[in-house]
Amino acid sequence: MKFLVFLLLIITSVSFPQDRRGSGGMRGGDPSRFPANGKIFGIIVDSQTLQAMEFVNISLIRLRDSVLVKGTTTNKEGAFSFSDLGVGAYKIKTAFIGYSDLVKDSIFVRPRQTEVDMGMMAIYPEGVQTNTVIITGQRDAMTYNLDKKVINVDQNIAASGGSALEVIENIPSVTVDIEGNVSLRGSSNINFLIDGKPTGLEGISSTDVLTSIPASSIESIELITNPSAKYDPEGTAGIINIVMKRKDDIGVNAVLNLNGGLNDRYNAAINSNLRSQYLNVSGGYSGRYEKSNSWYRSNRINYVLTGMPYINQNSETANEQFNQNASLNFDYFPDLRNTWRLSMRYRNMNFDNWGNLYSQTLDSTESLINGTDRYSSSDRNVQSFSGDLSYKYKLAERGHEIDTELDFNYNNAYREEQIRQEAMPIPFLTFQDNISDNTNRVFVFKADYENELVQGQKIEAGTRISHKSQNSLADYLTYDPALFQWSERTAVRNKFNYKEYLYSVYGTYARRWENFGAQAGLRVEHATAEPLLIVTNESYRNQYLSIFPSFYLSYNIDLVHEFLFNYSRRIDRPNERQLLPYFDVSDSLNIQSGNPKLKPQYIDNFELGYSTMMGRSTYSTTLFYKYTDRMISSVVSLLPSGAALSTYENIAEGKNFGIELMTTQPVADWFRFNWSASWYRNIIKGEYGQTKIDVDNISWNTRGSMNFTFFTTYQLQIMGNYRAAGYSSGGGGWGGGGRHGGGRWGGGGVSAQTRSGEMYSMDMALRADYFKRQLSVILRIQDVLDSRKFNSETITPSYYQSTYRKPQSRTVFLGITYRFNYNDRDREMDEDDDMIFF
Repeated sequence: MKFLVFLLLIITSVSFPQDRRGSGGMRGGDPSRFPANGKIFGIIVDSQTLQAMEFVNISLIRLRDSVLVKGTTTNKEGAFSFSDLGVGAYKIKTAFIGYSDLVKDSIFVRPRQTEVDMGMMAIYPEGVQTNTVIITGQRDAMTYNLDKKVINVDQNIAASGGSALEVIENIPSVTVDIEGNVSLRGSSNINFLIDGKPTGLEGISSTDVLTSIPASSIESIELITNPSAKYDPEGTAGIINIVMKRKDDIGVNAVLNLNGGLNDRYNAAINSNLRSQYLNVSGGYSGRYEKSNSWYRSNRINYVLTGMPYINQNSETANEQFNQNASLNFDYFPDLRNTWRLSMRYRNMNFDNWGNLYSQTLDSTESLINGTDRYSSSDRNVQSFSGDLSYKYKLAERGHEIDTELDFNYNNAYREEQIRQEAMPIPFLTFQDNISDNTNRVFVFKADYENELVQGQKIEAGTRISHKSQNSLADYLTYDPALFQWSERTAVRNKFNYKEYLYSVYGTYARRWENFGAQAGLRVEHATAEPLLIVTNESYRNQYLSIFPSFYLSYNIDLVHEFLFNYSRRIDRPNERQLLPYFDVSDSLNIQSGNPKLKPQYIDNFELGYSTMMGRSTYSTTLFYKYTDRMISSVVSLLPSGAALSTYENIAEGKNFGIELMTTQPVADWFRFNWSASWYRNIIKGEYGQTKIDVDNISWNTRGSMNFTFFTTYQLQIMGNYRAAGYSSGGGGWGGGGRHGGGRWGGGGVSAQTRSGEMYSMDMALRADYFKRQLSVILRIQDVLDSRKFNSETITPSYYQSTYRKPQSRTVFLGITYRFNYNDRDREMDEDDDMIFF
């Protein structure tokens, strides 16, 4: 089976002949007796959504001899501008991956009319008929921008009907282990955002959040591996921004998605909007219900406790979850300069788990010393509300604006677990009830200022204030059969309060001249963390001032060849779950605890990249290096009882470096593929007690997808990925936690004592479009080879342990998408006109 995955990846890595078309040419102006003070400017938008298109290549060509005069790219508002032009006739040509070229000629700069406003110009996906705007082409699955990679979820039909987690695990350089923990280039410390904002689910595991979001509700995924000083510096591996679908087309519009799968897996979503000239009201609802099973096995050999050298565990777990998301948004734009936005989102997530765990302690002859048969059931509920109010004011000049925003997030997570455990060989029955109740509140205010001073120069500045608070309660109760009553285990009971205050300011300056571009930025941040242990009345206060510089340098040989170097300093602050000091004793042989004395870890991140276009194909290569100081590590020690205690310490320094390769190749109108691969090396050195940590590990991963189009309206997609064995580094982000029953312990950190085994899988999907793509039907097979499993080895001076986990992963989904008023945007155009003016 593994051979099929390798075959897919080898096929997709084959280089096909491409049309190598350069875009270079002599640079020059139009000699004239008039001064060269002409200017041509405009805005590029998507023909379907009317959204501004960023990083579209624009060429300005002199008509009389077809010489390339200047080249530029659009900014985030879709705007472009050419200045210092001589009097004469010109034409403009656009180029953007997945879109047809747009050409507009007969543009005249005259002595009495030196400025030419092109207005809004719409570009179309490949295959669009410009007379009726019927869409027959498609965007590429991934587009490359200067500071990020954008993955278009609609093109990932193999994840249709799945969750955000299944979308993310198909992103280049990203790997997801069997418990749903996400790593990027071997580092698990990722800052996840939704629509550019914090998730509003502080203290909730990333796995829980990602599995609660249906893929059908996602527009795109933005991967930012080395953010500038403008961004929050949290997340050492970078940022993954989930952009949700949000309709804003004129009139009344809606998209409905229904999906069902074997083994009781269902989800549905609807997104709609009502828009007039000055007001847009949009909203959506999604629900996801899923059942699944998982299996676990571990074998431990103790080196120190010779009286109990072997401990074996086997378990089977049934999982059930039901998640709901609802959103409502109001946009008011009284004129072109002012925009008000009010957004609200509500989430309700329920996770139920039932499982049997059988544990054995054996002597040197492998005879039973003692054992337990434990049955557990847990019910976990998370409710969340978030709201934000924003105001944007655009000044008269292009690229000159002020943007302010106020966010509020609230969530409560309640979990109750009941355990019935029978001891052997002497029968003894015990009952346990574990309760946790966590409440989080976050207030964020930020203001951003942007000004394009002159053509090719821009400054950005802003501030961000964040206040975070968490209240946590953990109670453990045991049942006394003799007294017929429950009693509290005060020794492990805990109440924990955590407050965090962040104040930051930043500034960036960018300039472009000739073929060079540069940006320098600096962010200064003051942080205060105040953990409080209420039961023992212990308090801690950690204050620190941090400086985060960033630097970007780009060089364009011509319009299709670019080199990019960047550097940024980032931070991983220990989150509440890593700091929470109470002991989780729900598994008596594997105990977990946080550490309130943890300090943040700092990371210096360097990247050197090269990208090029050859015909319609795009190639990208990136070299990266990352150094981590005071690395947060997940450490495991053996207690006298034979149980393993897992906690966190700042005990190591780490180096992570490697190379990343990506390609997007439309080989033919009916066949295209994407392929990516990452090779990286992790070096971790540290010391914990008597334990020396010295890890030098090389690992790699690769993934590829092939897309076939039949009869214009049928698409077949095959996706495969492979991750080699190795260690991961980094921690934090949203946090780890088990995919189905865990999620209580955020963070993660490098597990310097644990090595994960290889993983590989393959997915397939078939999509059919009807009624001019108003209706789509998708049949999807997840994990065709039933190969998704997780093996690991933990090696310490005290013991050796091997583990095996296998979820119920292979299933079949059938999905339907219906677009209401999908064709209302069709417009009649003159056959000789390639643009729409507004």
